[in-house]
Amino acid sequence: MLLTFFSQASYRRLLLTGFMAFILIGAVQAMYGPSFVSFQERYGLSTATVGLLVSLHFIGSLISILSSGYVVMKFGYRITLSTAILLMTLGSLSLAFSPSWLLTLGSSFIIGMGFGLIDAGMNMLFARSFETQSAPALNLLNAMFGVGAILGPLLIALFFPRTQLSFLSFAVIAGLTFFFALGLPNPEAQPKETRSIQIPWGKFIGFLLIFFFYVMSEIGAASWEATHLAPYYGEAKGALYTSLYWAALTVGRFVATPVSTFIKAPTMVLLSTLFALFGAIAAHNIALAPFAYMFIGFAFAPVFPTGLAWLGQVFPGRIEQLTPIVMATSNVGVVISSPLIGWLISKSSSDAVPTIMAGAGVILLGITTLLWLRTRS
Repeated sequence: MLLTFFSQASYRRLLLTGFMAFILIGAVQAMYGPSFVSFQERYGLSTATVGLLVSLHFIGSLISILSSGYVVMKFGYRITLSTAILLMTLGSLSLAFSPSWLLTLGSSFIIGMGFGLIDAGMNMLFARSFETQSAPALNLLNAMFGVGAILGPLLIALFFPRTQLSFLSFAVIAGLTFFFALGLPNPEAQPKETRSIQIPWGKFIGFLLIFFFYVMSEIGAASWEATHLAPYYGEAKGALYTSLYWAALTVGRFVATPVSTFIKAPTMVLLSTLFALFGAIAAHNIALAPFAYMFIGFAFAPVFPTGLAWLGQVFPGRIEQLTPIVMATSNVGVVISSPLIGWLISKSSSDAVPTIMAGAGVILLGITTLLWLRTRS
């Protein structure tokens, strides 16, 4: 189905620009960690201090995600996304040539602002543009984030220890993407005929809870898998298995692209959460656990993009209003749950990880089932 869209010039520009933009945001998020050593040596920083780069990035990202709906409705998709990519370009240029640590932190904040606008804005634009075919389009778009996350560290490795050249190369690619973005389609945000329609808040709260527990579970599995497996397989293999989890999630989104053409978005999300729960239960068997975590990643792959498509189908005229709230709520889920999961593990043992994941999976499946029943029509 997406091949049909590729044959149309306006959709082809949208698809190519979206894919390039998501490769960029996946790459830059993955570039911070491998570049820490270089920044420490350049500015004489401690390990704790250099971590502020990521903090400033995510603060900027959260601010821009929350404001993305208003910005899109005020200025339109084309200006919003072109500006976001320009922010990424300028921020990475500044990061490459920054003479001071303070300016480097500011550059990370600017990149985060662009990151959040691209993440929320491009997801909204795909949902708005592809409508009934938004599920496969969004799955393929979000798969590109995983491609970027693989390429970003390779870019750092290519120029290490001169990470300035890595971010300079990133800025050049982002600059090229900016010129593609100038030709993006610019559909009307929140069509006039839907502005007076009341929002069924019960259903919307259901979506908030789904995204809250989904991202909590997805990041929770990735964050604590190594903790669970290290006592049995060693720390190195624990880290390797975590990498395979993310690889399975990326592959899963590519697989979900054609599959979601035939399976309705609510059913796709429901089946994905069910299969992920099976994976969490299987992870209690330590011999199966490495494969079970990979299965969880593969099963979870379609939930976020297909869930956004489902949201757009239930609230077709409210995409710009509701998507930023849902995405921000999902980030809050990670902030709240990470220390809570750590506390639960500290009170028991690392073997509690799959039990916690299974518990969250049961809640997620229950909420998804209820919303599926309420939105079947």
